[in-house]
Amino acid sequence: MGEYKKSQETRTKIIDACRTLFWENGYFGTTNRLIAGVSGVQESLISYHFQTKEKLAMLIYQEFSENLIEASKRILCEQGIDNVVVENSLSGSIGWKLLELSVPFNRFYYEISKVRIPVKNIEERQADTLYYKNLGNYFSAGLSDMDSRILSLLLVAAENELIIAKVENIIDISYDEIARRDIVHSLSMMKIDYQTINNIVDIVQDIGSRYELKMVKDFKIRIKKRL
Repeated sequence: MGEYKKSQETRTKIIDACRTLFWENGYFGTTNRLIAGVSGVQESLISYHFQTKEKLAMLIYQEFSENLIEASKRILCEQGIDNVVVENSLSGSIGWKLLELSVPFNRFYYEISKVRIPVKNIEERQADTLYYKNLGNYFSAGLSDMDSRILSLLLVAAENELIIAKVENIIDISYDEIARRDIVHSLSMMKIDYQTINNIVDIVQDIGSRYELKMVKDFKIRIKKRL
């Protein structure tokens, strides 16, 4: 029991250090030596517990994604809305807005996208695949497990390429417009009619206008209802 507790404490120290370092230095600017220094653990223990820096980056990104979903659920609960499609669309919209508002988060997501970390670790994001399968059932699209996996992979890859194109000035488009098109394209891939899609976009944009968004140190999301 003592060894297990010590192991968990070591893992927590490493993850906490990564959260801070990725925020301050980005993915490329963070090394295992820096992680060891901030966490106070031996550098060899980082590889022992997490294998690679890439795995740690994915953990931090996954943690952010889960917090984003929870924030969206709280907002929709306040608005009296219970709809899985609106929930996921709102999460995506908030995510793009935070990329616009937060320089550290923008840098981190851009850098992990450059080395394809979200795409290479798509199997660890089973919640995405399950969402698209449930979404297909919701709209009677009848998506198979493989269809859901492929759709999830396509959309993650597209999001990665979009942030790269945006940061590198390959495309001239606002983050708000990216968020809108992201919703439209992801839902249209399931052959959902455009009237339904436009209604979802309108709902998401209306809800988003009622809240102030902010990301603070270590990727913490702050959402405040406008007065």
